[in-house]
Amino acid sequence: MKIPFFDLKRQYLEIADEVEKKVTEVMRSGQYIEGGATKELEQRLLEYIGVKHVITCGNGTDSLRIALHANGIKMGDEVITTAFSFFCHSGGDCTDGRHTGVCRY
Repeated sequence: MKIPFFDLKRQYLEIADEVEKKVTEVMRSGQYIEGGATKELEQRLLEYIGVKHVITCGNGTDSLRIALHANGIKMGDEVITTAFSFFCHSGGDCTDGRHTGVCRY
């Protein structure tokens, strides 16, 4: 029996109407960065997660760099990550000179 890892199309179809409505609103507003939708998302995340600060990012690379910096992980420190990930997460693009170890499971 083949069990699919995940089905992004099925997941999307379940929320397609809501997603497409919001995307259309943002596109029509012309405010893609720091606009009302971004501020609303950050506020909703603050409340949902129950933290003091939220930083939304345009990509995973920026979010990883911010997380490493915020946790005091410096150049020369070792960062252990999963092998089941985008290649940049274990490369210099995301780790900025930190040594990367890959955990194979």
